[in-house]
Amino acid sequence: MAPHTIHITPNETAASAVASKVAVTRSVFDRMLPELQARAICVAGMSDLDAVQRVRDAIAEVPRGGSWNDAKGKIAGEISPYLVTADEPDQRAAQEQAADSRAELLLRTHGFQAFAAARYRDQFAPGNASAYLKYVTEEDSRVRPEHAALDGLILPKDDPFWLTHYPPWDWGCRCMAIEMEDGEVETIARQEKAEDVPEDERSVLSPAMRATLNKSGRLARSGVSYDVAPRQGADAYSWKPGTLDLPLDKIMSSYDAETARTFSSAMQQARVADLDSTGVRQTVWDFLYSSVRRDDAKDCLAFGARTGREMVSARNYDTAAPVASIEGEKSKVVIRDVLATARNDGQRLTLEHNHPGGDPTPSPADTAVLLAYSDVVVSVGTITPSGGRVITHGESLSDNARKIVAARILTMCNPDGSLAVSKQEWYDCLERLASYGVLRYGTEP
Repeated sequence: MAPHTIHITPNETAASAVASKVAVTRSVFDRMLPELQARAICVAGMSDLDAVQRVRDAIAEVPRGGSWNDAKGKIAGEISPYLVTADEPDQRAAQEQAADSRAELLLRTHGFQAFAAARYRDQFAPGNASAYLKYVTEEDSRVRPEHAALDGLILPKDDPFWLTHYPPWDWGCRCMAIEMEDGEVETIARQEKAEDVPEDERSVLSPAMRATLNKSGRLARSGVSYDVAPRQGADAYSWKPGTLDLPLDKIMSSYDAETARTFSSAMQQARVADLDSTGVRQTVWDFLYSSVRRDDAKDCLAFGARTGREMVSARNYDTAAPVASIEGEKSKVVIRDVLATARNDGQRLTLEHNHPGGDPTPSPADTAVLLAYSDVVVSVGTITPSGGRVITHGESLSDNARKIVAARILTMCNPDGSLAVSKQEWYDCLERLASYGVLRYGTEP
């Protein structure tokens, strides 16, 4: 029998949704906040993060127009060394089948999530006038009863149902939510009422049935009551497309301070396969945190475009919460008070700012702030329309030594923030600081 081929229309938004997932181990995945698990990928039993990342990349090829079966073969090849270990032929054959099934599940889970996320963004975009969604299944023998019970259901987009049941909402779910025009829904509702269709067979539910569905998770269909509530527990499927676009700080602020800090601390200890621009393996926290740093950089860049002046955006590194936005002059912005307050409060900050002059290279003042406030400043990012740079701490100096170096570096800039030495002299100094391990110097994405 020829292998089943699934044809998928290329969708770069869906491909990006997969490619942007952070590869983590199962133990790290289990410690992630539910809203952030959808931004990660793990394979149970696999500790090699590079292999998990290759699985992720194979899945991302499908939304780009790649072959489903080729991708599944690559995934099976990556996970087989962990699952296929038996020498006895029958046991080995069973393990090989299990590896193939696992590859199919990974591809369906993350691939379908990506396509669903792309649809969700379009369907819930502010300018989208349609107010209804219709739940549809594949209508074959593999559809589970609780999913089949939902087939054809039409509900408003703002109904709480879609917060928990936007497909895929369970492992292996192949269902979809399609948009319905308001007039079309009104016509269906009138026809069902005129034809005296029983309430438990109607596509457009009555307010009472909607209330029961959302309160108890039960739905009556043709005289049979179905439990359609999402599964609970450690192994339950968790994916909410509405949270994918939420910035990290909004997610963190929805939790109590202790939970948020515990999560942040754990993710700062967990490394991922991806390297940053300095060649160091990123932490899971830095991977997640990069999205809010990019938002800060964009804000500073937009301010510079409007005014021709610098602006610094300061953010709490441990909670992702914004701290301050400070406007400055063309080549200088004063943040002394913000740094003093952060030191007094025991905060650690990331700083993003624009360089109106167009050179993304960190200045002596930028570098001095990083070193002199090593207990406060985690990183300093600079951004221009042509790109950006970031400096972070190296490992070779004590805090006192950093402060001494910072004082010397400050002699290389004028009071107004401009260079007191030639650009080449400063560039050479910056490269030496990086080569000596005083700091790490990389390129912003």
